[in-house]
Amino acid sequence: MIFFLPGSDSMTDRDRAILHDVALLQRRQQIKRLTVVGHASKSELAESEAAQLDMALARANAVAAQLMEEGVPSSTIQTATGAGSVYDETGAQGAAANQRVEILLSN
Repeated sequence: MIFFLPGSDSMTDRDRAILHDVALLQRRQQIKRLTVVGHASKSELAESEAAQLDMALARANAVAAQLMEEGVPSSTIQTATGAGSVYDETGAQGAAANQRVEILLSN
């Protein structure tokens, strides 16, 4: 998983290193499909559900672009948005956990 700051789709050097490792795994294991699922917290974009989906998709697209930069063929990458917040957002930790991208690998 890659975690993001509120309202951001920017990644850190550590995030890019993780995605480098994912790209290596994809090549070594000949993984045929990477589904990149973006998520956003309710609290960071309270103005509308559409804005929340836009942020989730922007995060998924940023991760997909970095994977392609690392050599993963675009034909193996699919982007999607998650179905709402998974973690309880009554505290800051829950909101932060929802500001993420998951990468699902399948053959």
